Amino acid sequence: MSNTRPLLEGHADSELDSLREALSRAERENSRLERELSDKRAELSTLLRKYNTSVLPMKHLKRVLDPLYRALQEIYEDIGDIPSDDTTITVSSRTAAVWNKWKQDLGGKAGDLIDALLQHREMNAVQLRVAMHCHINTVYETTARMQKLGLLNKNGGKYSLKEL
Repeated sequence: MSNTRPLLEGHADSELDSLREALSRAERENSRLERELSDKRAELSTLLRKYNTSVLPMKHLKRVLDPLYRALQEIYEDIGDIPSDDTTITVSSRTAAVWNKWKQDLGGKAGDLIDALLQHREMNAVQLRVAMHCHINTVYETTARMQKLGLLNKNGGKYSLKEL
């Protein structure tokens, strides 16, 4: 019996060493996983900080601007059928030739006034001042001169060229 006892003791020591090695591997793996978890938590914290500094202000801006956006949508739905000022006005070549002759004959700002009214059909004095790049008195002087020649119509403060 004494012969079997050392065999059992040796076997127990070997199994104990194996268990100690397995425990050591598990502890190393656990440490690695804890470091990885810590890194992922730090990465999550960074991402949350970025989210809070970029997405949340945009959400707030959207919440603030949303009523204005909805109001503008309603306005544009209401005026959708009205043609815009961007529509191109076509003038026959004969009409264009006649107005070009008048621009040469009258000279000065009359040419700018004719061009503006050919493009926009009808304008008030302030609009003409902007289009002609001049003082308002120049607009009044030019329109008065062209009205005397019978070249302009005036309807409620708006000027237009006579039909040729």
